[in-house]
Amino acid sequence: SRRASEGAEEAAVGPADDADEGAADDDKELKKVFLKLDAKGDGLLDQTEFLKALALCGSAFDQLSEKEQEQIFKFADTNKDGKVNLEEFGKWIAITKENLALFGLVDADSDGFITEEEWLSVMEKIELGLSKEAVAKAFKRTDANDDNVMNFIEFFRYMNGISDDGVFKRIRSWVRRMLTK
Repeated sequence: SRRASEGAEEAAVGPADDADEGAADDDKELKKVFLKLDAKGDGLLDQTEFLKALALCGSAFDQLSEKEQEQIFKFADTNKDGKVNLEEFGKWIAITKENLALFGLVDADSDGFITEEEWLSVMEKIELGLSKEAVAKAFKRTDANDDNVMNFIEFFRYMNGISDDGVFKRIRSWVRRMLTK
């Protein structure tokens, strides 16, 4: 139940006051990073400033094509005004952290890639009722560069696809349960 998960969360982080202090520290750190990236000082990140943030993330983000960078910027720009404000930036950071945590759960051998076997194993645990052929087909569609593994960016795009129903919704639900265990 929701109350049970809230209680477990509180037990994991300590009393609510400690959690509030931690959240306040996280908010301060987020704002500090955001202000450093906001070169114009207007409280908004344009695409150039946001892409600088991506480059600072390193790892998978520094290998993005121009099109992938644009897609991630559009994903972060939830109000579609061509800029990312502090709230949007915070949500993007939270979603990215959640995706990184899930990627780590699926990437069983921690090599930085998800194989079709790792993907199939997770899909079986989720119990979506999909055939192995359907899972393999979904994996192939997700593997945009046809290298037979799913990198984090391919995974990120899949997990944050336009559709929020069907398989996407069930995967996200499973992810949230796994991350709260």
